[in-house]
Order: sequence, then C-alpha cells, then structure tokens
Amino acid sequence: MSNADLREQFGRIFYRFSGYDDCTDELYAIPEVRRYLRRWHELQPYWLFFGSFEDATLKLLYLALLDSVDCFQFSKEGVACACFDLHTMTTILAEDLDRADQLCERIGVSPAKRLQRAKQALHYFGLEGPR
Repeated sequence: MSNADLREQFGRIFYRFSGYDDCTDELYAIPEVRRYLRRWHELQPYWLFFGSFEDATLKLLYLALLDSVDCFQFSKEGVACACFDLHTMTTILAEDLDRADQLCERIGVSPAKRLQRAKQALHYFGLEGPR
C-alpha cells in the first residue's frame, strides 16, 4: 500500500467475525478465536492504526490477547462485563499506540492528528486520566 492508501484507511476499518452467532461465549473466550487473534496481532500489530472506534469490536480483539479474562453475563440480551488485569492491557495498548504513532509518522500524518488519535484511543478504552 502507498502512504496515501494507508492514510485513507487510518481509523476506518471495522473488524467483523462470522460463524459464532450461535455460540453463547464471548469471542474473546473462545480458544480458537483467541489463538487466531493472537497470531494475527503478532503479524499485524496495527489494530489501533486501522481500527475504528465507532463500535466495541476493538475492545473484544484486545481482550482476546490477554491470558486471563473473566466474563460475566448480566442479561438475556447479552450484556456482559469482562474482568482482566489492567496493567497487562495498558502495556499492550501502549505498545500498539507506539506502533501506530510510528506508522503515522512514517506516512506523514500530522502531529496534531497523531495526538488526536492517541487521545481517542485512551477515551475509547476508558483510560483517560484526570482532567
């Protein structure tokens, strides 16, 4: 892909999965999905560059990277809560934000847009500090 093509895809990709609609487990709790996502992340750790923050899919992808996630279903509609090690998650996210920022710099994304994207990522994952 050219730099222009990469800039065009910046923050615009929606990740989707099919074939698990009948499964009652969350995607990040299914061993085969976890293995797939971990391998994919090893090969392409740019989810925070490409991924859209408009739905919860990126959160699910990152939960699959963790060694341990407890999931609690709260309703028939599928509302769930995930409990995980925040330190491990923030370490992974920090590494990926750095990778995304390096790619942005390499393809000519402005410093202002890079900072905006980092702030959006922190907000998306609920990791904003005090204001």
